[in-house]
Parts: sequence; C-alpha cells; structure tokens
Amino acid sequence: MLAEPVGFEPTVGSTPTQLFESCTFGRSDTVPGESLVQARGPGEPRPEAGIPRRYDAGMAPSLRTPWLRHRLRQWDARAALPGDLVYAALGDSAAQGIGARSLDTSYVGRLAERLERHSGRSVRVVNLARYGARVDDAIERQLPAAFALDRVDVMTVAIGANDMRAADHEGFLARFDALLAQLPAHAIVADLPCFHFGEREFDAWRTSQVMADRARAAGLAFAPLHRVTELRRGWGSFPEFTWDQFHPSDLGYRVWESAFAGAVTRRARVLRAS
Repeated sequence: MLAEPVGFEPTVGSTPTQLFESCTFGRSDTVPGESLVQARGPGEPRPEAGIPRRYDAGMAPSLRTPWLRHRLRQWDARAALPGDLVYAALGDSAAQGIGARSLDTSYVGRLAERLERHSGRSVRVVNLARYGARVDDAIERQLPAAFALDRVDVMTVAIGANDMRAADHEGFLARFDALLAQLPAHAIVADLPCFHFGEREFDAWRTSQVMADRARAAGLAFAPLHRVTELRRGWGSFPEFTWDQFHPSDLGYRVWESAFAGAVTRRARVLRAS
C-alpha cells in the first residue's frame, strides 16, 4: 500500500517539481534557494535546552515548508526525552523520515528501536539531519551539533545523495574523506541509495563503491545502502516510495533500516556488555 500524501512538493523557482519529476527516481531533494532558518511562529516556545537548532538546507519556500518544520519539531520533542544511550543521526531528508507516517516508521526510528531491543537500555534519539543537506552541511553544522552533546553512543551517517546533482566526483570524495576524518570511531556510515536508472544512478553506483572502500579503510562500520536498495530496483518497488516517488514510504524505510541493521546490532551488543 502506498503511503498517504504527507505534504506538498518543493518548488524549483515557482514551479512544483512534481509537475515534471514525479515518478522519476533520479532526483535529489535539493532545490535552488537560500537556507531557511527554522523560525518560531507567534507564541511558539523556544527549543528545549540542549537540543541544537536546525535549518532546512537549500530548500526554497513552498507550501511544504510548514510540514517539514513540523517534522523537525517532532524530532526535537523526541530529543527532549531522556535515555540511557544517546543516538545521533546525521543526514538529509531521508534521515528526517520524510515520507514516513511517523517517527517510529522512519529508518532512524526503527534503528532506535533495534538499539533498545539489543542493548536492553533506553535510547535518546537526537536527529540532526536537514532537508536537502549535502556532505558540507554534515561537516559544518551537523557534526559540531553532535559534538556539543554530552556524549554520543551511536551515530549513523547517510548523506551525499543531494551532492549527486553536481558532476564533481573528485570534489565529492574529497569532502567525504574530510567527513570521515572527523567521525567518532563507532560511527556507522552508509553509501548512497540506488537512483534506479539514468546518469545519476551511474554516478551513485560508482561513487558508492569508493565510499564503501574509504569508510572501511577509515576503520568505520559500513552500511551497504546502495546494495540493499539496488536489489529492490524495478517497477515492483513503487510501494516502497511515498507519493512523490522519491522519498521512501514506511515500507521503503524498512529497506533502509536493513542496511544499518547488522552494524547497529553489533554496536548495541557492545553497549549492552559495557
């Protein structure tokens, strides 16, 4: 079953991207435009202490913006809940769970549940992902926010799909190396999701191979996101995407979770024994 519509499509200039990009997989969720500060509405309370403020990266104002900010507020409320372990998620709109019916059915929410189940301990989830984020954003904003936390016991990193808009293979890998160099030793790093077909998928495929090699060479746990999503390629995967046929649905996020499942389970067992 397809997920219900969860908002409105971002725009390129004044034109909704859905009009010419819906039902295509070779997309990213970034669009031209200045970043939007997650401003408070009238009477809206300030964020809880210790929860970093976040932004929408590279997204032009659209009718979808209020819904995206609502999702950010949901994650901020989740971050305010205490836990024995701290799980920090870095990434883009997929890490925010855009397309999921709830936080619990996003891949980050599912991984938090897996972490609790295998560690036997409660988990505080701090989701630092930003809609439209690229690798530079993870380096410049998300990682500093994670390091500002009292501690981070588990970290997942899935970012780079939005960088595929630009044909700068070597530049992307240089930025990815800079990101790897700053991650904690227990971080779990994914490569890129499968874009299913087209030139962007070729770029994602060859880039993912190098990302996997470099993550392993850095001594970090690797999540084979491209492989698990590539295995689902084809028209039969439609139920795994939400209405925009780009972001995963609840079913699609189960596939994303499977890429991280082994590494997160192993990390949970280490934490259980500590």
